[in-house]
Amino acid sequence: MALELGVFYNRDWMGKPPHMASQDLPIWERFRDKYKNDFIGFYFDAACGTPSEVPAGTEPNMAKMWTRITSKRLDVVGVKTNEYWIIEIRPDAAAGALGTIMTYINCVSTEPLDDRQLVAVLVSDRFDPDIVPLARQFNINLIQV
Repeated sequence: MALELGVFYNRDWMGKPPHMASQDLPIWERFRDKYKNDFIGFYFDAACGTPSEVPAGTEPNMAKMWTRITSKRLDVVGVKTNEYWIIEIRPDAAAGALGTIMTYINCVSTEPLDDRQLVAVLVSDRFDPDIVPLARQFNINLIQV
């Protein structure tokens, strides 16, 4: 499935992002407050990857919802002039967060939106020290806020 971005939010928008987990929200707010001027804007809860098979007999409008709900869901896609930042927000980020962002980047890179560079970013309040060298090895940016 190609990346479905959804609704675009200007960088100055201060509301609660759609479907953002309550434990992620304070981390997002600190990141946004510090870095929002580096971006044109953001998409939240973007969908990508392979969804679960739609159950037989599902009505078309429900099938579309099923596909969206069972796809991978990116916390944030930050839009810059020449880059898309694929951003995973995770408190106490450890190996699972690293695997998540790697999966998202892989899914998104198979069907790029345009010629902008994809940048993998993991934003957290704390990083397990064991993932730091792996993040560097796989070109994943770690931002602690």
